[in-house]
This record gives sequence, structure tokens and C-alpha cells, in this order.
Amino acid sequence: MTLEFDPLRAEQNKSPDDRPLRFCYARFRYNCDDDPEFEREVLAAFLRTAAVSLAVMVKAVETGDDSALQEAAHGVKGSALTLGADAFGDLCLRLEKMGRESQVAEASPLLHQAEAEFHALEAELRNYIQLQAA
Repeated sequence: MTLEFDPLRAEQNKSPDDRPLRFCYARFRYNCDDDPEFEREVLAAFLRTAAVSLAVMVKAVETGDDSALQEAAHGVKGSALTLGADAFGDLCLRLEKMGRESQVAEASPLLHQAEAEFHALEAELRNYIQLQAA
């Protein structure tokens, strides 16, 4: 099978209105060598670890812990962007920066956006996992 994704073509990573994609399936399949079983394993692991990281970010914002926000956001940002969850990864990048710049007190609205994006992403990816398993 020929993979259609070219990782050097930036336009494949944006929606038609130039926003980051919720999930870039072409990049994900490319990175997983178009192996459905491996895709399911990777997504299940990502969803578990991202949920934990998000909970740490929530606690960090509640307690005013800049470094915990920065560390948790940094970890999940890398995974999200590598897999193709660009919109969530972009929000985590911004949260990481807020933690690094000691702006945790202002992070709550952005964190709520990240939570909403993650829940939408999670629903979409769980559906994808089910479809791949069928």
C-alpha cells in the first residue's frame, strides 16, 4: 500500500480554515507504518497517559504549581503532536509556556479549552479504534 502522507507538506497538517487539525489520520497512519493493530495500541496508550497528564495540569492550576503545569503539558504536548492531535498539542504547548513563564494563575481558561479538546479527541479516537477493530 502506498502511503499518501508527505510529512514535509505543512498544508496536510491544517484544516481548510487554517486551524490545527483535531487529528491528522494521514500522519498517524504514516508514523505507524499503516499497521492497524499498532495504531490501536498507540492510541490506547496515548489516551491513558494524556488523561493522567490532563489531571495533573488541572491539579497544577488549582494549586498554582507552575512547574507541574509546565512538566505535564510538555510531556503530553510531544505525544499529541507526534501522533497528529495538533489542536490538543497546540493547547498543551501554550499551557507549557504559561507554566514556564509563571502564569499559572491565568491558565484556567486555556486549560478548559484543552479539557474540551481532549474530550472531543478522545471520543473521536475511541470511535476510530472501534472501527479499526471491526
